[in-house]
Amino acid sequence: MRSFWLGTLLALVAAATRGRWPDRVIRAIAVVLAASPGFWVAKPLVTFFAVGLGWLPACCATPPGQLATEVSLADRWRHMILPVATLSVVGIAPLVLHTRQSLTAFLDSPAGRHLSTHGARRAAPFDPRRPPCGWPSAPACSTRPGSR
Repeated sequence: MRSFWLGTLLALVAAATRGRWPDRVIRAIAVVLAASPGFWVAKPLVTFFAVGLGWLPACCATPPGQLATEVSLADRWRHMILPVATLSVVGIAPLVLHTRQSLTAFLDSPAGRHLSTHGARRAAPFDPRRPPCGWPSAPACSTRPGSR
């Protein structure tokens, strides 16, 4: 679930900043991850977190030399962190690319142009100082020109 929300958030940021540096960085990373096989992404993760830092195990479903019945649930979960992280990182890339494409297609559609004509801004969801239209605390959400 976290990878879904992270991928969707990255796609929203990329679509809202279309053509600028955040969009280009997010798209470049997503394209590289989408084009890379999962084991290529796993190798640097294992090298960094297991070999370099020693935080996580580098292999196996259980610690070497122990039977499956001797391993606690915490050890099993610890051995699953790197494979799950690898699959999440690899799985985010297509989600980011497809969601960004859908959002930019909507922004270029007649409905998106209609919204921008009537005062909707491209990066409005990312402005914490201004509540979204439809909230009672947002009296300036009118479609009349000059009402903002």
